[in-house]
Parts: sequence; C-alpha cells; structure tokens
Amino acid sequence: MKKMDLVGAHFGLWTVVSEAAPKASTGDRMWNCRCACGTEREVAGGLLRRGQSRSCGCVRKAVNEGMPGAHFGLWTVVSEAAPKASTGDRMWNCRCACGTEREVEGGSLRRGQSRSCGCVRKAVNEGMLGAQYGLWTVIAEAAPKASTGDRMWNCRCACGTEREIKGSQLRRGATRSCGCWFKGEEYADKTRARFTTHGMSNTPTYVSYTSMLSRCCNLNFPGFAEYGGRGIKVCDRWLTSFENFFEDMGPRPAGCSLERKDNNGPYSKENCIWADRLTQNNNKRSNRWLTSHGLKMTVAQWARHRGLPSGLVGTRLTQLGWPAWKALGFAGPD
Repeated sequence: MKKMDLVGAHFGLWTVVSEAAPKASTGDRMWNCRCACGTEREVAGGLLRRGQSRSCGCVRKAVNEGMPGAHFGLWTVVSEAAPKASTGDRMWNCRCACGTEREVEGGSLRRGQSRSCGCVRKAVNEGMLGAQYGLWTVIAEAAPKASTGDRMWNCRCACGTEREIKGSQLRRGATRSCGCWFKGEEYADKTRARFTTHGMSNTPTYVSYTSMLSRCCNLNFPGFAEYGGRGIKVCDRWLTSFENFFEDMGPRPAGCSLERKDNNGPYSKENCIWADRLTQNNNKRSNRWLTSHGLKMTVAQWARHRGLPSGLVGTRLTQLGWPAWKALGFAGPD
C-alpha cells in the first residue's frame, strides 16, 4: 500500500514541511509542521488528518489573552480568576452591567450560556406592571398558581374584562386579549377605536419606530441588553408619539434603517438619521478601527480599500498578532 505523502498539505494553521522520524514508542508517522505564527513542531499524521491538532496553540492563547475587557452580553471580563477546582476550567472575574461581580467559566461566556447575572430576568418581572401585551394591560401581581407555582398577573383587557394570566403566556404572546375581538362588532369597534390613531401601522417608518421602542423599552426583546440594558433611551418627544417621530424624521427611504450618529447617545432628532446598510455597518460599536499611513478606517473599510478579504485581515490581526501595517499588506509602517 502506497504511503500517504502529507508534505505541503495544510491542516488548520499547520503546514507540513517534511516527514520526521517515526515516534519511538508507537511507530506512528510524524511530520515536521510549521504553524502560521512561525512555530515548528513534530505532529503525528493521525492527529492532523482527524483534525485533533490544528495549530501550536497560538489561537487559544490569543483568545485567552484577549478576554480581559471583552463583552459577553451584559458581562465585561475584568481579570482571570483561579481555575475551577472540580474541573480545572479557566474562570474569569466578570462585572455585569448592573454592577454585580462574579466568577464565570470562559466556555460559558464564549458559548453564550451566561450573558448576565440574572438582573435582566429580575427586571422583566419588576417591569411587568403597566406593561401591555396585545389588548392586555398588567395592573397588579396575583398569587402564584397553586398547582405549578407560576407567577400570575392581574390583567385588564381593552374592553374592560379583568383576568389572572401567567406571565410566561403574556411574554410568549400566547394570550393577547380576553377574546373580545371575536365576540362581535360592538367589541371589535371598541378595540379598533382604542388602537387606531395615525393609520400608518403597516408602513416601514412605523416598523422602524416600534423596533426602536422595543430595543430600548421592552425587556423581553432579544437585543434589549445592547440598548436599553446599557442605558440607551428614547427622547421624551418620541417616546409617546409616533406623529412627533414622523414629523422629525420623515418617511423611511428604501433600503435604509434608523441609525444613531453616536452609538452611546439616545434616539432623538439630533442624534438619528436614515442610513443605508453600509453606513450602519461602519458605525457599529463592535467595529475595530485601524490607523495606518495617515488613514483611520474600520477593518472592513481597509479591506475594501486594499482589495483584501476582510476575514483575512481579521485573522492576521487577532490570530497571528500582526501589526496593522503588515495585516493590511503594506511593505512597512508609516
């Protein structure tokens, strides 16, 4: 059987340079490999082919070195803690946006299994009073359900009916009224009159308006942690009036969405514009900015400017640790 020649092959960040002497203890074929970071090492061919070895460890090292200051949901990593005694997992001292500090496993942070200290869930329950779900308005907390212990809430429908409802049913949208909408025109007219105002509910502009309110005011909204959770507010003029919003911003242009000039500022006339997707992408809080040869641009902007794949520039910076000028393909620094 012809032996497999791996010279020149790539396995992750490894490049096979030449064959080495077989491993003395097992007879396994060994290969001299060079990692993208420059490290050279002998690696068993089986490990390479099965994907069990993909680098010298520089990627994992870079990930862990980049943890302090990183954000995961509402957590900010402050410093490394002692490994977990029972498993040896790497632990990190983290501070939640609410101020709570706690040790959290690195794996739980990176997998998204831990995104806060629990303050968001607590805030959801504390923020239930006065909240609206469809035609229901929450007016008070009721006694927990005897059979299951579920939290119950006294709610009033737009037609005036009051009923106790599970909080989870309200948040999931499983109940949105007492059923009055289906009871006849008398009830239907009453609810239509209550909720019909400007007649623009199905327009793109109104969709942007309600999305803005959800991001900042709805604790159940998936992206609340990045907006209302970190203090982003809607100005008083827009908070209770779509008409004021429409007067200030006008109709939403095709292909555009609502964008804040200052990502840490409020939603207001002075801080908002209608922006296309490219403009929004360049204004993300998570963007990495690079300065080289007298220019300051995001990684994506630099990639377009230099004719390089943005993923390649990111790999050179984060995984290989190259300086900006080298990652961007310049012959030297400024």
